[in-house]
Amino acid sequence: RRVIPASGAAPGGFVGSALSDASGAYSTPYPALTLTFSEVHEPSIPGVTVTWSTVYGEYASSFRVTAYNGSAAIAEKTVTGNTSVRSVVLLDISSYDRIVIEVLSWCLPYRRARMEAVFVGIRRVYTRGDLTAYRYEASVDPISAEAPMGRISFSLDNRDDKFDPTNDAGMSKYLTKRQKMTVRYGQRLGGGSTEYIPGGVFYLSEWDAPQNGLCANFTARDICGLLAQGSYIKGVYRPAGATLYSLAADVLTDAGIAPALWSLDESLKTVTTVAPLPVASHLVCLQYIAAAAGCLLGCGRDG
Repeated sequence: RRVIPASGAAPGGFVGSALSDASGAYSTPYPALTLTFSEVHEPSIPGVTVTWSTVYGEYASSFRVTAYNGSAAIAEKTVTGNTSVRSVVLLDISSYDRIVIEVLSWCLPYRRARMEAVFVGIRRVYTRGDLTAYRYEASVDPISAEAPMGRISFSLDNRDDKFDPTNDAGMSKYLTKRQKMTVRYGQRLGGGSTEYIPGGVFYLSEWDAPQNGLCANFTARDICGLLAQGSYIKGVYRPAGATLYSLAADVLTDAGIAPALWSLDESLKTVTTVAPLPVASHLVCLQYIAAAAGCLLGCGRDG
């Protein structure tokens, strides 16, 4: 058991008020968590991922997920026989403004229902046993003479055709570009524990699942790869001059990269130029700015 501190911030998540009975079942009204959105979301999502109680290693043995548009239920799925702390519920949901998760029974008697996190969408975790191949490539030029590159390619077991595009019940319909992937590497230590270090944050760019093939192949690139896909066309002559800091911020903002995902060195504020940036990819423009400032451009392991 991990003891949660008596003071200070500690993420407890959702804790129900009712206790399960001797069989682990709850009486109506069931413990429920409601996610309410400020507007109706039209795009389809493939389901939700619920994390129960990793602190205690407990989970809901049966639960129900219902999506609503106003008062109308538009999609519903009841899961029974669950034995996992993290549950992935496959359910096509669109045109929704509310999602309700009801806990019908718990894995142990006389327990309160607990949920630590709900991810709207599917969050899959693949371990070494799921991978048939993995490769990481990266290059960073210390003088920014070339744009940086970070890429992973990996293969997953596809003998059950779950990634086959012709399999309507498979996973291929949920594959879209720019899906976020977080990589970490683990080293097994004594006593059966594993120590992990971050390996990077990548975004799905390519995939291939040949029919009757044993493996499905995927390629994902870091955020620099995303910056290489769009063009910056707002370079203008600035007679009063502009700092390299402001130019870099303009390029990143134009690329649609959230400010929380980038950091600019303060030294860029000391260099001013009147030269317009060329019509080029956002990544190339940042490379020119880094070279002019004598800075290194790259992507960290935290993305």
